[in-house]
Amino acid sequence: MGSEPPRRSKPSGQKVQRESRIDAKSPARSIGLVLAFLDSKRSLCELAHWPRSYFMNPEFAVDLLKDTMLQAATLASPVLVTAMTIGLMVSLFQAVTSIHEQTLSFVPKVLGIMALLVAILPWMTKSMLQFTQGMIERMPQMVH
Repeated sequence: MGSEPPRRSKPSGQKVQRESRIDAKSPARSIGLVLAFLDSKRSLCELAHWPRSYFMNPEFAVDLLKDTMLQAATLASPVLVTAMTIGLMVSLFQAVTSIHEQTLSFVPKVLGIMALLVAILPWMTKSMLQFTQGMIERMPQMVH
């Protein structure tokens, strides 16, 4: 009883629209909407009487996914290129000298990646913070 909003009396001849929301305050309503959505062919927007623009559109979701993948590739590429370059140099060294020790390639890669991370960690942190700030600023567009 305490979690439901107060009901307004409706004027004669007019319908009063209530805003339906799926939230933690009304779990029974939320579960009912989800079950009705799964059982029917109508959309969740129609069942909850939400406007279609309440959810993000496919273009916005694709843009978010594209930005996230680009950010991940941008942050991972220096480490991967460094590991690949060091691995290639060690492989050439092993081929020329006929030393085929598997642990020989591990230590230079670890040292090279650690040195690289020390050098570019400020840039990586700044880039991640800017990306996170951009995502937080775009959150209102995700629900309206």
